[in-house]
Amino acid sequence: MTKAVKNKTLSKTWEDPIVAEIRAVREAHAKKFNYDLDAIFNDFKDYEKKLKEQRVERSKKKPA
Repeated sequence: MTKAVKNKTLSKTWEDPIVAEIRAVREAHAKKFNYDLDAIFNDFKDYEKKLKEQRVERSKKKPA
């Protein structure tokens, strides 16, 4: 068996739990918006706006 075949076989039997969790969250988010890409995009943009509103700007130090 070649190395490529071994890697292909290995990738089908082993699943990274972190990747699986990310895919599950992404799937749940898409399902929430009935897989409508425009609605999903708008949700991300709204979330982005909220994050920008919550951001705290550091004051710039004046040179001594």
